Amino acid sequence: MNKYRDFLDFIDFIPKLLLITINIGVIFGGMVTLSYLSNIGQKSFFTNVIGQSSSFIIISMTFAIFLLLFFIGFSVPYMIAYFLREDNAWTKCRKQCYYYLSFIAPMLFSAFIFSLYALEIQVGWLMTLAVWLNLIIPAVLYFCLKNKESDLITVLSKSFYMPMAVFFTNIFLILMFASMAGWFGDDSKQWIFFLLSIFYTVLVVVVAGLILPSQDSSKDSESLIFSKIILIPTVLTIFYLVSSMPWVDNFPQRMLYPARFVELPQNSNWYLISYDFEKRYGGIEKFKTQFTCDNNNNSTRECASNMPRNALYGYMAWNIGSTKIFCPKSADFNDKNKAEQSKQCLWIDEKLLQKIDFQYIVDKNKMSVVD
Repeated sequence: MNKYRDFLDFIDFIPKLLLITINIGVIFGGMVTLSYLSNIGQKSFFTNVIGQSSSFIIISMTFAIFLLLFFIGFSVPYMIAYFLREDNAWTKCRKQCYYYLSFIAPMLFSAFIFSLYALEIQVGWLMTLAVWLNLIIPAVLYFCLKNKESDLITVLSKSFYMPMAVFFTNIFLILMFASMAGWFGDDSKQWIFFLLSIFYTVLVVVVAGLILPSQDSSKDSESLIFSKIILIPTVLTIFYLVSSMPWVDNFPQRMLYPARFVELPQNSNWYLISYDFEKRYGGIEKFKTQFTCDNNNNSTRECASNMPRNALYGYMAWNIGSTKIFCPKSADFNDKNKAEQSKQCLWIDEKLLQKIDFQYIVDKNKMSVVD
């Protein structure tokens, strides 16, 4: 009955896990947002973000999901080690062999193949092999190490959910590490970050494996189970992300950009400005010199010369909520003079502007007349 008790205990922990994740998502999302706004010289806009509850909820939930995925990746070794420990039919040596070989062998092989791919070496079939090995090795190992008296249902269930858990941990974390490595401009920093991340994960697996030779799980209190399966992986996730921040240029921007909560200068586009805006700010002409399209850095079509009088060219430095931060393309906050760049940006209600789709932009100088 121990395995059913442990399973029910784990189910009971899910609401606690979600509550912890949401709370951390709120804190982490708030810190990243404030850091980003400070970086672009718009720190006072943070009160506007907090005031728009729907925007802040979306940001918090996005970060909570991001943290939850990392948490699952780091917690799976602890879960499997804990549930393996209750299988009294296996010897301690057999459990350790299965656990370490299932995680570390396919992980290191997959990391090696991804490294070859990053070096632009043709490894097409090896990439496929690396993915399948994360599923096959745990299943084959379980069949090889299982006891003869094990019933078929137990064998099939464990040979399915354990490989799936290992697959998620190894492939997901390696893909995330590879993606985050791209945040580093320097190639050497990218490799150092990727290799240290793999080493960190292997260390997590090894430490989690220390659960295996300890006492029977039935003697564990609820608080001890909670600390091993939820609290420790949560701390590992936070430590990994926080320790990565100083190494990444514009870490807040890197976190907010994939969901398009913010845009970059290269995302600049034409926007039609409402006449209510002109009434409020005393005309639009004074903004045209800054919010303009440079033919030297853009295509002729993008900088079409027949745009409406009330069209401005720029990007959304803050792109969520009813109030946006609209900046000209020249406002690049990677430059040192961020204070001057920030002065060019406008806080503008989303109702006062409308994006012009690229397909409607036509350069009148290239239009042909058809008789």
